[in-house]
Amino acid sequence: MPEDTAPPSEHGSINPMAPAYVARQALQALIESQIERGKETFDSLSAAAHHAYATNMKNVDEYGKKLIEVGQRDSDDVFDCWRRLLVAKSPAEMIEVWTSHAPRQLQSISNRTGELWALLSRMATEAAKPVTNGAANPALK
Repeated sequence: MPEDTAPPSEHGSINPMAPAYVARQALQALIESQIERGKETFDSLSAAAHHAYATNMKNVDEYGKKLIEVGQRDSDDVFDCWRRLLVAKSPAEMIEVWTSHAPRQLQSISNRTGELWALLSRMATEAAKPVTNGAANPALK
């Protein structure tokens, strides 16, 4: 009989008290629990990755729409200024149109830059949530 198997009991079955049998059962239980824990961790990471991807795609779409909106407003302002410059009747009127347009345009650019930075900050915070939540998940430690 090989050394790593348990001797049969009086009923012909394996003696559950044999050391090799007990060690094998303990090892099998340990392996099964680690496999189950690995599956749970994988499922958790997979769900977090899916959520992060979906959130990031939504945010990228929102940012793209915001950039288009900003570009449209800038274009409208520039064309409005050019229309007013083209209908100006004197050089003094042209200077007045330009000098009134420039500060408004700078203020507008400053405001839109703030809007875009706020959106980017929110996007970065949302993108980091799955990582932060995953690090806090005891199954991942």
